[in-house]
Amino acid sequence: MKVDIANFLIKTDVVCDYIPFVSTATNFIDLFQKAAALPHLREKTIQESRYYTHLTEKSAVRSVVLLIPVLGNLIIAIYDFANRQYTHKASALAAIKKGGFDFSRASKRLQDDEIVVRAAITKNSRSFKDASSRLQGDKEIALLAIAKDASMFLEASDALQADKEFVIAAIKVNPDVFRCVSKSFQKEEAVVRAAVTKTGYTLAFADDTFKDNEEIVRLACDHSFGLALQYASARLRDKEDVVIFAIENSLANVDILGVSSPLKFASDRLKAAKKVVLLAVERDGFALRHASDTIRNDKEIALIAVRQNGFAAEHVGKSLERDIDIAIAAVKQNPKIFKRLAKELQEDPAIIAAAAAA
Repeated sequence: MKVDIANFLIKTDVVCDYIPFVSTATNFIDLFQKAAALPHLREKTIQESRYYTHLTEKSAVRSVVLLIPVLGNLIIAIYDFANRQYTHKASALAAIKKGGFDFSRASKRLQDDEIVVRAAITKNSRSFKDASSRLQGDKEIALLAIAKDASMFLEASDALQADKEFVIAAIKVNPDVFRCVSKSFQKEEAVVRAAVTKTGYTLAFADDTFKDNEEIVRLACDHSFGLALQYASARLRDKEDVVIFAIENSLANVDILGVSSPLKFASDRLKAAKKVVLLAVERDGFALRHASDTIRNDKEIALIAVRQNGFAAEHVGKSLERDIDIAIAAVKQNPKIFKRLAKELQEDPAIIAAAAAA
């Protein structure tokens, strides 16, 4: 019943603003309440009453203008018409749909309207920062915004940001949230697991203890094509089975796509380990560029690399730069490498024939 009375009083006040002389009386009462009553009420009491909230949000300037019969009503009517998209729900929804709607200018009532807020967030996730504090504490609405923009996690209520269950849910809809969560959550195993399971690259923001946790690092590598190895501790980057696991989970030809092979992040010792490098170049010949100088001068390894990717010929060791077998294998795999070979190799009949036949 109290809610019905509050709604009646609010609607009556709004309607009266457009009725000459009546608006003079109602706005005089509004000004009196704003000056004499509201300052003595507790903030919580005001927030819990829709009518008091309405009075708080109603501009004193508006009430003063409406003390003037007819002219004041005309001025307010013109103003309200020009700004109706920021005060009326239907107009706001239509404006949001068209795009370019500035949700920060919307009335407090609209910023607290779940339907309007959902529509605004769907169109522009950053509208969430202008939603009411009540809706910034709503899990579903917060997740809607976070799914589109991880930084909106920081606009959610303090209670949600401190809620472990919500943090994990937010990470599941957008793993980039993990970089925004508190340091305490970056030390929480359940939260870290949720993050690296969604995308292994989030290991970068985990507490250092997890970067030295083999199980977590393997999980991260399994969900990043092995590239989360770069965030592992030096100890694990020097552990052969961990590096091999990362390489086995990598994609072929990632280097040529501008993404390094996990071999790049292995320790110098493992970059010189034939077993490890062999596995890497079998999947991605370009990985040869990350191997030690000694390995890059190993003809067996170099041949395997160029047979997988002809352009790996550009990364063989100095002793193999003019090797005919390497050049032939390279042009057979990709004849485009022919123009990038040494001049004397481009004049070799066997290499020319191999390029022509490829």
